[in-house]
Amino acid sequence: MSRYQKTVATRTLVLLGACLYVVLAPASTLAAAPAQERGTIVQDPNYRIGPRDVIRVSVFDMDEMETQATVSETGTIRMPLVGDIRAAGLTTRELEESIADALARYVTDPQVTVEVEQFQSQTFFLYGAVRNVGSYPISGELSLLEALVSAGGILEEEAAGGIKIIRDSFGREPLEIDGRELFFEGNRAYDIQIESGDMINVVTKPEYNVYIYDEGGDGGAYTFRDPVSLLQAISLVGGLGEGAKDEVTIVRTQPDGNKVQLKVNFKDILEGEIEDVALSPGDVVIVRRGGFFG
Repeated sequence: MSRYQKTVATRTLVLLGACLYVVLAPASTLAAAPAQERGTIVQDPNYRIGPRDVIRVSVFDMDEMETQATVSETGTIRMPLVGDIRAAGLTTRELEESIADALARYVTDPQVTVEVEQFQSQTFFLYGAVRNVGSYPISGELSLLEALVSAGGILEEEAAGGIKIIRDSFGREPLEIDGRELFFEGNRAYDIQIESGDMINVVTKPEYNVYIYDEGGDGGAYTFRDPVSLLQAISLVGGLGEGAKDEVTIVRTQPDGNKVQLKVNFKDILEGEIEDVALSPGDVVIVRRGGFFG
């Protein structure tokens, strides 16, 4: 196997592992995953250094030349002996060669090593239904799945299934990604490369309220993301309980603003005589216990 084939095979295995991690890992594992291994810096030989990156330069057998420097907004770093050296736009290998050329006037055959210690010039931002919202550095080629792994994975119970990516080159409309196609169907066409400045929104399910009023004194407003039925809602207040009437009233506001009342025999639902009733956002469920509601 050639070096190129080994590189491709290794990257493929890493990416497949990332896919399985995001989709299959249990919530407890994902919750415990750090946003990023900050102490482990992977050096991509193709990465182009930019302003605000922090780099370390060392010269073999010349400890006095070791330098940690932040690339200035004008794209330079300052080195002993040689002064300002242009760094922005160069790979670490190219910068090594540039510094070695400058030092050659003072040192015979200088052996220069350059490493990026902090990637600050290229970042993306993740928010929405992810475990760790925040800004993350781009240290080389980065796919959408890899970006999600860096944030500890998605919050499945909150994710609506869609992902929106805001990028200057897309104009005013964000790029919409079908998360189900990406995660569960394995459609690699959706695993796009992330670019510096991207804003990635893992869309959350909208919250809505259902109101439960019980003449026995329990109840109140309950917030949901997923669909909820009458049986599930009543269970939140411990069931109908002693003295409650079998008939439950659901007050529902129609799109035109008018209110309608649905009379449901809760006992029939429990006994399987009729189907459970799906509640809608804003529904008011009234459990009667003696005519308090009229």
